[in-house]
Amino acid sequence: MPPPLRYESWSPQRYPITGCQMPHDDVAQKSASEMSRLLEQKQVSALEIVDAVLARNARLHPALNACIDVDADAARAAARQSDRRRRDARSLGPLDGIPVTVKDNLAVKGMKATWGSKALAHRIAPHDDPSVALLRAAGAVIWAKTNLPELALAGVTDNELFGATRNPWDTSLTPGGSSGGAAAALAAGIGPLALATDAGGSARRPAAYTGTVGLRPSNGMIPRGSFFPTTTSDCQVVAPMARSIADIRMTLDVLAAPHVNDRTSSTSLLPAATRPPSDRPLRILYFSAVGSSPVDDRIAAALDTAAGRLSDMGHDVISDAAPFSLEEIEAIWSALIGAGTAAAVTASALPLAELTPTIRGLVDRGTKLSAAQYVEAIESINRIRRQFDELFERYDVLLSPTSPCFPWSTTEPYPKVIGGKDAGPRGAATFLPFVNVAGIPAISLPIGDIETPLPVGMQLAAAFGADRSLLRLAEAIEARHPWPATAPAFA
Repeated sequence: MPPPLRYESWSPQRYPITGCQMPHDDVAQKSASEMSRLLEQKQVSALEIVDAVLARNARLHPALNACIDVDADAARAAARQSDRRRRDARSLGPLDGIPVTVKDNLAVKGMKATWGSKALAHRIAPHDDPSVALLRAAGAVIWAKTNLPELALAGVTDNELFGATRNPWDTSLTPGGSSGGAAAALAAGIGPLALATDAGGSARRPAAYTGTVGLRPSNGMIPRGSFFPTTTSDCQVVAPMARSIADIRMTLDVLAAPHVNDRTSSTSLLPAATRPPSDRPLRILYFSAVGSSPVDDRIAAALDTAAGRLSDMGHDVISDAAPFSLEEIEAIWSALIGAGTAAAVTASALPLAELTPTIRGLVDRGTKLSAAQYVEAIESINRIRRQFDELFERYDVLLSPTSPCFPWSTTEPYPKVIGGKDAGPRGAATFLPFVNVAGIPAISLPIGDIETPLPVGMQLAAAFGADRSLLRLAEAIEARHPWPATAPAFA
């Protein structure tokens, strides 16, 4: 059995806020932008912010199980350093003193590095991943690791080591995966920022299910480390998550930088993309289905509303078929996941007997894949990327649902029925992996001001390198149609 989690040794009463006049929960639920402003105005200290977040996590953890390792002492030490810098007029920028969680497939020195697997239950990371190091250099306070499925290879967040993470909008439901721990913490107001990953929708789908925001940046925009091997070639990227677009932008400004340990991290050096331009209406391709794959009628209706709002904003919205073949994307994905999982398990020396049957099945599939089949998949990826380059000569943005369904029970690995039709294990991922295969930026943001029982995410995708242009559009949407900052049950 793994050692007890560190947060079990302390309680909210141990570290009370003494100087701040705001209630703990009010502080913990502030956005990163709001926290930064309060810090600059000296209305709150970084230590008080961290105390508030630690206290809220301790209180809500039994209901959510979002954070699987918390280092309160290190977080408080980092917060004190931030307060000293600010006192001496040496602040490192807007993220200085802001708490950030990190998904447990990214390395944080001195913290758990389990990848959601019993086989790695006792592993501690010896160093930071590049993205984590960039956050620390900006003064951010790394305080927790968040839960994920084993090897980050499922659409739900559950594993045999830590158990299931639950959705703050309805704790009988999953927050999705694989960044479900990150999304659940955000939606419950446990801190403002999360560092996650997105290989096939791993940040965007949980964002859609929890009413939060997840950005899948362009390939190479954010440097990636090698402590955890990727299972999907370059389709997996580091992905910031938050509750507002401004917070995503603030985080991307820190993370978008080349790094010597990631020779692919050059996208941030490209000239600032001007697409989509601000001096004319955007050309937006809208598709609400992919072939005959099922979509919940309520989600389709919500996306029609979102498309209408974009038209009302003056943009040219063209409704058409999805610009990709789902069968082709799924064939590529099957080859990448199989080969990648087999290689990752071998590289990490993970004993098969300690892995779940699902992971063992992926390993078996990968070992039976020929080299020629894998090369064929890579060549298909390159061809599809060229096709999307051509597509974005005609369109500025792609609009679709993030997910065709609402979140489902934590006891099920996937929804068996979507929109009244039978759905298979990949049915909830219809709109997601094409973005990763194309290597382009995409963001999931909630559709605000709609009447649905649970949040609905809209996905916006843009041309390679146009990450910040995409954020400008998302900010304009958020300004007109805001969404709840925290799940109602935890507000």
